[in-house]
Amino acid sequence: MYDLDHNEHSQTSARMRSVQMITQYLSSRKLDDLRNSRRRALSLLAWAEQDTIRWDAGYIESFVHLVGMMGPDVEAMPEFRRLSPVTRRNLGMSANALKLRTLEAEERLSTFDFSDMWEDPKNSANNPIFKSFIAFRQFLLNFFVEAYGAWPPSPNKGWLKRKAIQSLQNDFGALYDYLVNREVVWDSQEERPGKKWQMSNQDPEEEFQADSADLPLTDMLVGFDNRHGYLHIPHPYPLLPRFVNAPKAQAKKNFFSSLKKSKNDPTKDAKTHLQLSIVFSDATNIQRLGVSFAGNALIDYFEQFELAADLKGVSPRESRLGRWVLLYGVLQVLSKLSVDTQGLKYSEGVQYFLCADLKRTPPWETTSAHGMVEASQLASWCWQRD
Repeated sequence: MYDLDHNEHSQTSARMRSVQMITQYLSSRKLDDLRNSRRRALSLLAWAEQDTIRWDAGYIESFVHLVGMMGPDVEAMPEFRRLSPVTRRNLGMSANALKLRTLEAEERLSTFDFSDMWEDPKNSANNPIFKSFIAFRQFLLNFFVEAYGAWPPSPNKGWLKRKAIQSLQNDFGALYDYLVNREVVWDSQEERPGKKWQMSNQDPEEEFQADSADLPLTDMLVGFDNRHGYLHIPHPYPLLPRFVNAPKAQAKKNFFSSLKKSKNDPTKDAKTHLQLSIVFSDATNIQRLGVSFAGNALIDYFEQFELAADLKGVSPRESRLGRWVLLYGVLQVLSKLSVDTQGLKYSEGVQYFLCADLKRTPPWETTSAHGMVEASQLASWCWQRD
């Protein structure tokens, strides 16, 4: 013990060396594995916050797991009363913030209702892009009912768990990869009069205009993000089907008029189906993604949906834009819950969320490099695949 306390070559105090020995022992015995154990997490948190300990990594690991497991039963446990008042307060604040995010996500994802992205949904009923938006919402509801037997999977509040969010993120993230135009980015200029944010295409050879009279897309996405505190998804625009030249057949019939169904001409219907298949398939990233792209059932059904959708009065480009608006909203909701606190030692198999607010933790000043990074949208799907 003399060497431990009086090692003149060590820059670490005797207290810190003692703490390191204890934490190494805890780790070697996996006593710091707090998954699904409220009692163990509370005990380790109470120990880690002592003035003589102040173990940053242990404190944050315990804190994040407890926030995910918090409830009235936790607050009633005797171990909870052993925590300092500031830690109890921070746990409560972080847990309430997480519950609020979860409830808001449940409301959105149970119905896929993102009609508030439109300035005036009632007066948009005749807008062909809005019609496509609504049709895609119904497609999603039908798809998930088919996949889970019911949607949401449980009629009770609290159905949205970490595993469900990760599954949804994989589904919708893959659809984003499939459809996104990675040449289109946000252009932000504070000095620009009227609009700080605009979309621009990095391909100089391609004509690009994000907004139209039927779809002021820039204002819609920026307004939605600002209202809900989202960062803007880096690539906010989809690949669009190309315009198709009119067939050479009968006079002045263009491609879009050929989309009208004909009960008397099966050859025309087959031709229309093939034309749609070509223009929609061309407007994807499947070639760019290559053989490593696994895809999923949502993409498979989405392809069928696009080909079978009623295009009367709406072009393929308009229909794709309507679907994109809804996809953008879903991705933003998922990004707030799908990312875990980075640097956690144990996270596999956990059903509760691991994305606690860490702004006030640990409650003491620290310069330690504990390796924990608060969950952020910047670590979610659309940003990591930028």
